[in-house]
Formats: sequence, C-alpha cells, structure tokens
Amino acid sequence: MLQSNKVSAGARLVVAGAAALALTSCSSSDDDAPDEAAASASVSPSSSPSAGPSEVQTSATASVPDSPSTESSDTAATGPLIAVGTASFRAPDGWIEAGGISTQQNSARRPGGGGVITVSDMESLGSAVDTLAQVTLENAPEGATRLPDTALGDDGTVAAQLTWKEGGNTTVRLIATRAGRTINLAFTLRPSDLRADPDLVESVLASWQWVAGGPS
Repeated sequence: MLQSNKVSAGARLVVAGAAALALTSCSSSDDDAPDEAAASASVSPSSSPSAGPSEVQTSATASVPDSPSTESSDTAATGPLIAVGTASFRAPDGWIEAGGISTQQNSARRPGGGGVITVSDMESLGSAVDTLAQVTLENAPEGATRLPDTALGDDGTVAAQLTWKEGGNTTVRLIATRAGRTINLAFTLRPSDLRADPDLVESVLASWQWVAGGPS
C-alpha cells in the first residue's frame, strides 16, 4: 500500500507539471479562445495554411468534422521540427515553433490565433502509463475519455491517448514513458483547425521520432 501511494504521488506530480506547462503555453495568447463565427462558417482553402484545396473542399451537404480523426495516417506532417529532450515531431505546414517556458517543453502554434501543440519531456519518477492516464482523467474536464492506445516512433512505444472538450476547443493528450522519461504531447485545437485538417493529430503522430542522446 505504501508503494502504491508513492507511485500515485509521483504520477500526480508528473501530471501536474505537464498540465502547468501546457496551460501556460496555451494561455499565452488571447487569440486561443474559440471563434464562434469560425465554428459556424464553412471552410475555404485560404482558412488554413496547413491544408491544400483538395483537403478542405467538400460538398455543401457533407458533415463538418469537429473531432480529430483516430484512424492511422500514412501522411506525416512536414512543417517545422519541434524537439525537446528525447522527443521530436513535425508540426503541420504553416505552423510555427512557439518555444516553451522551460528546457523541458516546446510547442507549435498556428498563426492567427489557431491551435497549439505542446510537448514536454520530464523525469518519469517511476509512474506507469496507465497510472498517469488515470490521474489525468481524474483531473480533466467532465466528459474526458480514454481512446485506444497508440504508438509513438518506430520502436512502438505505447502511448495512452485521451480527449476532451473545453470552451469549444478539443484537447487530445498523449502520455508515454520511455528510458526513464515521461512524454506528454497535448493538442489544443479550435473547430477551424479540425475543419481544415481532420487528420491533423494523426499526421503529427506519423512524423514522431525519438532523439538520440537523452534529454537536452
């Protein structure tokens, strides 16, 4: 029981640290608030630099997605490289590197008040992925759910995948442990981000690579 309590306390510390990093990054701009006008407007090719015309031009009667695709994607994102510690991925085209509040965090942002992708690489403190996922769910907004686990990188590292909606935005959080490190990858996406590119999350995950040499 004592060991269980220690693991739980460590997990809560890791989750709290990751949440603080993500919250600070996402709240750095007032433009991150959902745009109700954009949520009800149809998407045009110019509304997102990360998608070409073939990705956003749909029939007038087609349903407009408001949730990220959970199906695998063979097309990896090709935007700027976002790296921290042992983790790296490519942001969508048109996004920019936005940095982080510490050496354990980095992020990407869509210009013009769009979505934010935040990644952190921290000491794991011995907490298992399932424990970290459960603690995250307990502290997430009502309605948060755990999706099927996914894999990060060519070595098949298992990552828990959770999602919830808050303030009109969709959050997707992935949690993995590897080589004594805990990786948190958080997508905070506006409706317009997902309308422009429903496969945004999967394309970023397809670009994931582990960095040799350990944390920076």
